[in-house]
Amino acid sequence: MGLLNGIGALKKLTRGTVSSSLNAFRDILRAKDFFNADFGVTARKWEPVGEFEVGAQQIVNVGYGSKNLPDSAGYLFVQLAKADGSLIDGKFRIVLKDANDVGKDMVFNEDLDSLRGDANDKSKMIMLEEKPTPVMKDEKIVIEVYADETATVDYDHANTKIKIPITKKYTKQM
Repeated sequence: MGLLNGIGALKKLTRGTVSSSLNAFRDILRAKDFFNADFGVTARKWEPVGEFEVGAQQIVNVGYGSKNLPDSAGYLFVQLAKADGSLIDGKFRIVLKDANDVGKDMVFNEDLDSLRGDANDKSKMIMLEEKPTPVMKDEKIVIEVYADETATVDYDHANTKIKIPITKKYTKQM
């Protein structure tokens, strides 16, 4: 009976819809989830700077909660620093890519300076409610930057911080 219930739950999964019967929990993607070395950005050019690949038996949605319930929603914080501690200016976006790197769906786009509120005070951050498009096994959440100037981002500098809220679900039920 357990196997049939598992198959039934999987049949409920369709692109763009995730069964609410799956075990879901909130999580935060941080800088180390996207990159582990310094990287360069080119002035006035959109460039992918990091990616998070969804693992086996997982479904991830960018963001969590709802704008109708702001206390339950996720909040985004992004700050990219150079080696001297000065911050990179420009734009930031979150893109979903399929497993073959062919399909691409942008789910968030904002100026970097708007994303630098206070990492410990959500009233000074931008809300990122749960997006409806699920990211499944082998698909990727990609972060892209459009920098105002050519620079090198120091990934382990104290001023380089990323907090992207996600909702994670497991497709295998025990």
